[in-house]
Amino acid sequence: MTGPPRDRPSVGRPRPPEPVDSGDRHPYGLAAMARLDLLPFLRLHTMAGGQSSYERDTHGPSRGNDDRNNFLDVRGGEKVMLDQRGPGTVYRIWVTGFDPATDWLRVYFDDEPAARIDIRFDDLFSGSRAPFLSPLVADAATSSGGFTCYLPLPFRRAIRITTNMSCYYNIGYHTFSPDTPVTTWTGAEDSTQARQVWTNAGADPKGPDGDTVTAGAVHLGPGSARTIFEASGPRSISSITITVPGVTSAGTVTDSGRAHRGHSRFRMAISPDNSGVVLTRRSDHGVADQRARVLVDGAVVGEWSDPGRDRTHRWRDSCLAVPSAFTAGRSAVTVRVECVPAAAGWTEFGYRAYSTVGGTAVLSDTVDVGDPASETRHGYTIDGQTWSGSLVAGYATADLLGTTRIRMFWDGEATPSVDAPLGSFFGMGRFGAYPTRALVVGLDPADHLYVHLPMPFRRHARIDLVSTRAIPTCGVGYEIRHRPASGDLADAGYLRTRLTATTPTVVGRDIPVLDVTGSGTLVGVTASYSGAADRSYLEGDERIHVDDSGSPAFHGTGTEDFFNGGWYFDRGAYTQPLSGNTAHLVRGPASCVAAYRFLLQDAVPFRRRIRVSIEHGGHNETTTDAWMLAYYYQQPRTRMVLTDTLDVGNVADEAAHGYRISAQRWVGRRTHRYEGVADTVDVTDTGRAHRGTSEFVLAIDPAGDGAVLRRRFDQAIANQRADVSVDGRLVGPWYVAGGNRFSRWRDADFLIPPSATAGKESVRVVIRFVASELDWNEFTYWVYSLSP
Repeated sequence: MTGPPRDRPSVGRPRPPEPVDSGDRHPYGLAAMARLDLLPFLRLHTMAGGQSSYERDTHGPSRGNDDRNNFLDVRGGEKVMLDQRGPGTVYRIWVTGFDPATDWLRVYFDDEPAARIDIRFDDLFSGSRAPFLSPLVADAATSSGGFTCYLPLPFRRAIRITTNMSCYYNIGYHTFSPDTPVTTWTGAEDSTQARQVWTNAGADPKGPDGDTVTAGAVHLGPGSARTIFEASGPRSISSITITVPGVTSAGTVTDSGRAHRGHSRFRMAISPDNSGVVLTRRSDHGVADQRARVLVDGAVVGEWSDPGRDRTHRWRDSCLAVPSAFTAGRSAVTVRVECVPAAAGWTEFGYRAYSTVGGTAVLSDTVDVGDPASETRHGYTIDGQTWSGSLVAGYATADLLGTTRIRMFWDGEATPSVDAPLGSFFGMGRFGAYPTRALVVGLDPADHLYVHLPMPFRRHARIDLVSTRAIPTCGVGYEIRHRPASGDLADAGYLRTRLTATTPTVVGRDIPVLDVTGSGTLVGVTASYSGAADRSYLEGDERIHVDDSGSPAFHGTGTEDFFNGGWYFDRGAYTQPLSGNTAHLVRGPASCVAAYRFLLQDAVPFRRRIRVSIEHGGHNETTTDAWMLAYYYQQPRTRMVLTDTLDVGNVADEAAHGYRISAQRWVGRRTHRYEGVADTVDVTDTGRAHRGTSEFVLAIDPAGDGAVLRRRFDQAIANQRADVSVDGRLVGPWYVAGGNRFSRWRDADFLIPPSATAGKESVRVVIRFVASELDWNEFTYWVYSLSP
């Protein structure tokens, strides 16, 4: 029985308050997979990136979509998929199209001559070859055409991943400040806890014990909003579950019932403390225009009308409000339902009575029509029966989930941070209810919609459910688990969503997913598409630009690849802990696809701005309707502030920054284009190249928490590497593997640690050439101070 909103402690094993006030809020590897409670916290000194087999030549209508067999380099007969220097962690490896008999993967750590991992792809993704165990790895049958590995691979100094295959790949990773201590992967790490959490997807990975629970049920009238949670902070919401009658992952519901053109009569228990009662009924809406007169204890209380019909889905739940004048002070009532003579008939499969107590709906009793025991218990009788039996049918869940929204307001804001239809918010998309069992959102076997993303707030929180449905939605249940927030929330972002409808797409322009300033992390995307039956719109690559960089941190190889599938999800719908293709519907000449992807341990931090977009078709050429929901944590304050710019090649600017260069190889002006969304825009800049050193002085914020040094360079010169010193101290290597002779401009970032900048108003930077195909070139340097 669902009661009024109430706060109660959750019993069981106590656990630390959330968020945890930990000295290490940014664990890596398997430890990061166990600490989803830390997702809201900003990561100033973590950079996210991706490397893939995307085609580098995007100049021309026939270019830019041959995303296979493109690698950073070939060394010793091995194709280089990833080559990174400095501390970091590889979190995601996705591939498809390899030859299972011959193709292999090798991983070299910390400049070691021998690979620590040397394995055939077929064994890697089997799920039974330790340490690459299911469900952290998945094959094409499990991930609908894609092969994924989420076993983290941390590295202290360097990592290089190579292969002999000739197909598609995507690798996602984090890199850290050069002074970050990281223990390199050995293969002996214990992934038991992470595998157990993934196996139990649907349960809160943070653990529910120790939370306070607020629960109840509400009725949503057309165009109405109901507040289901309101609390003062500082607190953190651990999880939210919602139940909507009719929303089930099974797709169909089997129920027994009856129909009549006379009347039915039954007795139902209610709360004597009620201020009114709402009766709900499951009916066969395939029978048109059902109407009945309703009496309670012999008094007429109104007409129950269900106009129209739905021959496709058939099930419908409707409701009738009974005023308190007929129910107040009573513990039970007798209900008589009389079919109006002009109606086609009255169908009934079940009735529920909700007593309104304290402004909240309390489920008081249920009559299961067609079940002899329930009918006897409730004194059920029927006259003029026209049918009895069982019906297998579905609900119009696309309507239920698309016209009911959840809104969340943090700390007194007028505009909600979270505002999304239930279908998209809980990972299923906009086409109805489907099996969805992600770690942090989904629809569990008990038909509870759930979200387990942590939601901290400082002063106040309010959660509303809003209906734009044409008819009432009654008996919507909810449960919110929350607890006091421990520690300093200064670095915690608010959970937010951004829903973008692009209907239709614009030829030549990416589908926008998210474009927001401030600081935070991107943690997920739910996408819904409606387009051509051949699903060619799935050819589009994702592009993620971070902190106003001209170069994308991620440039993918296809839409279904981003969602961890392959070949347009050739194995059908699937659901996994971090990704899924929940729906594929064919509607005449059109197809509808819904998918989700979450980036949790591999979240994408931003300190200044993030822009996420995805192509539609190989060249943004399709006409498609697309709805994108981005999940992210964000603070409005920018934590990465531009403090100085050096225009290399500009003599006056070089003099102002004390610029010097040795072993210069070239000086001049170039006009090129960037990769990504700006690959049609010409940019002209002056610069120099050397095989010795360059040095210069840049202004920074003495109160800053480290800095980001950004460089524009010509990446037609591949594999450029240098050592970076700050004020005479070697900080670390700056290396960009690979190159692009088509879109030649690239921006690369180097993290200068706080220990090299603390209390300083300026720093002298020395760039010492180490290696490349030719030389080290530099056109513009920008320095951004990181704000604590």
